[in-house]
Amino acid sequence: DIKDVTVVGGNGAKIEKVIEIAPHLVIDDNADTIQKLVELGIGAVVFNQPWNAGKVEAPRVYGWQHLRYVVNGR
Repeated sequence: DIKDVTVVGGNGAKIEKVIEIAPHLVIDDNADTIQKLVELGIGAVVFNQPWNAGKVEAPRVYGWQHLRYVVNGR
């Protein structure tokens, strides 16, 4: 189950903040952010949006219930 949630806004220092926090998983709809996280070996999931379709190779979720299923297997 998901125990803690941290929201990191803005694109400027997002990667640096994520590295600092060292989360188990990052969910974002920005393909560039997800790509950088994947390259850094940080677990990342793309929250599906029209602007990120086909732009990044990472697990993709289609809503909050789907995310729950992906994370918890139910």
